[in-house]
Amino acid sequence: MLGHKVWLTFKDQFDTYVTFRKPFEKYSRLKIFDPSKTFAGITTDNKESFKGIFNKIKPDFVINCIGVVAQLPEAKDPIISLKVNALWPHELEKICHECGAKLIHISTDCVFSGNKGNYSEDDPTDARDLYGQTKAMGELHNPPSLTIRTSIVGRSLEASISLLDWFFGLRPKEKIRGFTQVLYNGLTTIRLSETLAWIIQKHPDLSGLYQIASQPIAKYDLLKKLQKAFGLDIEITPFDDFRCDRSLNGSHFNKATCFSPPSWDEMIEGLVKENSFYQGLKNAVRR
Repeated sequence: MLGHKVWLTFKDQFDTYVTFRKPFEKYSRLKIFDPSKTFAGITTDNKESFKGIFNKIKPDFVINCIGVVAQLPEAKDPIISLKVNALWPHELEKICHECGAKLIHISTDCVFSGNKGNYSEDDPTDARDLYGQTKAMGELHNPPSLTIRTSIVGRSLEASISLLDWFFGLRPKEKIRGFTQVLYNGLTTIRLSETLAWIIQKHPDLSGLYQIASQPIAKYDLLKKLQKAFGLDIEITPFDDFRCDRSLNGSHFNKATCFSPPSWDEMIEGLVKENSFYQGLKNAVRR
């Protein structure tokens, strides 16, 4: 979900390359990737492939968007989750050090249980599920590597595993529940991608662990804003029997970089603007 958005954001600003786990043909219909800047069929099981790529292109920065997200069936497999979420970031960090590249690793608010909220970088991670625990183990804390702990909302290229993909797939008049006591303060994928580019340009020496966050919003309120912005004919019923607050305190990053978090109205406006682009991708896949 994040990887393709980083590519789309970076390709016109930097000399950018991308790796795929799947064959290039899987994405060729979309016509958004440059085959000359693409390395396909590259998996975390083959570290030598990454070493060869890095020795060839000699990157200054590497952004790790690889991860087994909680919504995937593979997330229930401890071996896969440990390999990809916990071990791979450290292996990639070593490869980056060997070739002189700086690694930016993306982590998640799911390293926390959600019992407290307003978590800072100094709070001990306390996730109880496999996904959160393995993502916590994969975080990098030593310079020059940079770990960005955040959460994202956006569109995916393939499987409908994201909140937005699920939301836009609802039938007209369908009724759903919106959690009023589940708080969230992530960023849209486009805003996070733009922020990553900004870090590289303005704060290339930033290292360690930083949290990037927006204003906390209840999942119910977020869905209502999305419903209004996209004109969706669905019914959202408030549900307050479940509580979870994984909101992150982003003040450390804001102070270090003079970052000003975008509002939800601003970010949702961005989602509306890119909707026709993703509709075009969906039509291309259907052909």
